[in-house]
Amino acid sequence: MRMLSPLDNVGGETALRRQPKIAFDKVGYGTPVMVLVRLEARSKQSFVTFESAVAECPSVVSCHLLSGGEDYLITLRARDLSDFERIHCEELAELPGVTRMQSLFALREVISRAFPPSLRHRGINQRPSLLLYEGISTPGYDHSRCFLSIQR
Repeated sequence: MRMLSPLDNVGGETALRRQPKIAFDKVGYGTPVMVLVRLEARSKQSFVTFESAVAECPSVVSCHLLSGGEDYLITLRARDLSDFERIHCEELAELPGVTRMQSLFALREVISRAFPPSLRHRGINQRPSLLLYEGISTPGYDHSRCFLSIQR
């Protein structure tokens, strides 16, 4: 299976090797935190500005644009609650255009999969040798034109 987006829009291909799962608790970052964010304005410029700023936050593991009431879901790891307070004050509170933040602390991980079982049932290898992500998640980029390529 190989789906491609136009190269002139993505600036080429970036190869991503399957990353090993990091045991955050073993390296001192045992507090998983999810932060729901709502922006003041829901304009293209406010999204671009916010995404540029959140990409510079060193504690952020991932950030997803959402549908529904909140605009973004940020995932981060902290050493403990004191470390999260520092992250909140020094990084999250400085993000532009934020009108509301709600922090959620995970009590324990129930399921974490690198590859969903539904794809195995469709004959796609559970551990593909190479994933090509054509299109880089950058502010202002038309993310609807990004595709994941799986090569065996």
